[in-house]
Amino acid sequence: MAFRFRLDTPDLPREFERSAEIVREEAERAAALAGVELRNALVSASPVGGTALLRNSWVSARPEARAGIVEISVASTAAHALPVEEGARPHFPPPLALGQWIRRKLGITDPTRARRAAFRIGRAIARRGLPVRRVFARAVEAVAPGIDRLFELMADRIQDRLMGGA
Repeated sequence: MAFRFRLDTPDLPREFERSAEIVREEAERAAALAGVELRNALVSASPVGGTALLRNSWVSARPEARAGIVEISVASTAAHALPVEEGARPHFPPPLALGQWIRRKLGITDPTRARRAAFRIGRAIARRGLPVRRVFARAVEAVAPGIDRLFELMADRIQDRLMGGA
């Protein structure tokens, strides 16, 4: 036994195209919101140190949609973001790099005293390195439930739009 039928829907290709557009729009919207939420959490979690360079370095890129994948990038432009997160092996940092931190955190403004303090701190880093902090990994874990919720809401919005809602 066989059944044959023909489905003649000239508007179907247009409807599929519109459906894909709705999914892409909503996915980009959810990804952008997730990027902002993650960036804000990373800014809050960033140690201020002496310069706040790390805290002010987080950027969230515009979502990119291609081949059914929507990507969002949140990154730090600060060179020291990775050592703050993952620590660093013993090394002697340039004393000038510590200058602003020493002035702000230790309140040492006299140049001679600041150089001495930078040398001592540099020597300690040269002996012990920098500890693993995982500040940013913890921030990501903290916002993960909220980001999951954003994507649940995305699915609801897609369904509503496909069913003729807003």
